[in-house]
Amino acid sequence: MLLADEPNTNFSFALGADTFMDLTTFKWRRSHDVLDLVSSRLLVIYRLLDSDSKFCEHDLQERIAKVNSDQCRKEGKEGGNNGPARLLQIPTLTTTSSSLVRSTADESVLGDLLVPEVLDYIKQRELYSFAKR
Repeated sequence: MLLADEPNTNFSFALGADTFMDLTTFKWRRSHDVLDLVSSRLLVIYRLLDSDSKFCEHDLQERIAKVNSDQCRKEGKEGGNNGPARLLQIPTLTTTSSSLVRSTADESVLGDLLVPEVLDYIKQRELYSFAKR
């Protein structure tokens, strides 16, 4: 396992806002284990341009505060604002949805979302919807 191979490394886990909300509402299998493993740094990426997001910034800030408070309580620390989770707002990040990229093999849609090299990589390696069934 990566943590065993790199015991002196402090890893970060970066994920999008919707995925973070799913993880912290325990929709993932073993969500608690994942949160324990990334107790050092959890980076939540929020697209300012994403009008399709199910969650607003306020929802994310509240959930981040809860995750931080829970983690601090587990570690016997005071001050929930000093927990592992941080919201990163990146104004130049596009609204390309990784879920959409994974769910379609429509090259006209993907051509609008991805640079040609990335689309070629996905197709050549038969990833996502290009996988042989």
